[in-house]
Amino acid sequence: MHRIVEQGELESISGGLYVGRIVGVTAEGRPLVDFPGNAGGAVPARCLPGTPPPGRVEQAPILLAFEGGDRALPIILGFVRNELEKATPDGASGREAVIDGKRITLDAREEILLRCGKSSILLRKDGTISVRGARIVSRASGTHKIKGASVSIN
Repeated sequence: MHRIVEQGELESISGGLYVGRIVGVTAEGRPLVDFPGNAGGAVPARCLPGTPPPGRVEQAPILLAFEGGDRALPIILGFVRNELEKATPDGASGREAVIDGKRITLDAREEILLRCGKSSILLRKDGTISVRGARIVSRASGTHKIKGASVSIN
């Protein structure tokens, strides 16, 4: 099917897939969905990894499948849009990550780069850490230690 889904519209797609909507979120953060032919009200759904958090996309069209064909067991496969995701000038997707927890781990084979304007922190696999910025401030309420085989200032 190649028809564009318009805002506010729900449609069935062949093969047991449906375009539905996220209509709310449970206290545990589970998305509540509605879809064509659902007369019982919002249904808790599961999501594939990497699906954006539902609180930010309520009423956005979503692609649903149903485990074993059971309409009480919806799975969000992704979001339905009319355009491709826009990339930033450097080729990044412009996605935002909102992470709520006590620890965040980012793993990469070669490098991790955090950049904002004129500031950056680069971690390389060889152990090199590069911090760059127009102005760098380092503060400590306790001891501020600088250790290394040698320390160069200027």
